[in-house]
Amino acid sequence: MAKIFLFDNNTRMALQSLEIGLSYNFELMESPIYHLIQAIIQRDKEEYHESLGTLNHALSLYEKNPRNADSSDKIAIYLQMVNVHRKLGQPVAAAQIMEKAAIEFKGTPSEIRVTLAEADLAVS
Repeated sequence: MAKIFLFDNNTRMALQSLEIGLSYNFELMESPIYHLIQAIIQRDKEEYHESLGTLNHALSLYEKNPRNADSSDKIAIYLQMVNVHRKLGQPVAAAQIMEKAAIEFKGTPSEIRVTLAEADLAVS
């Protein structure tokens, strides 16, 4: 539900949905998507440094358990990191994250999504 609320730009309800989900199943804290949604909410509240910390934690969860890795969610984490670095006025850090994503997804079906994001970063 939180993803749907974010799609509708309703961060308050997205956060509430995360909290409700967490109250039913605390293991949700070990899900990278939980942290991705949390980071987007933080970004929307202009809590950029907190958002980066949350995104880094989400990536570390993928490293702990690669079997849970959904490539589309992992790319979304990288792209959110790029977005936050751009908002912080850190284009070099944004480019480094983009380069890391390009290397990781080279030769995969997800490579095109990274390539498009690289083009967007270059234009901005």
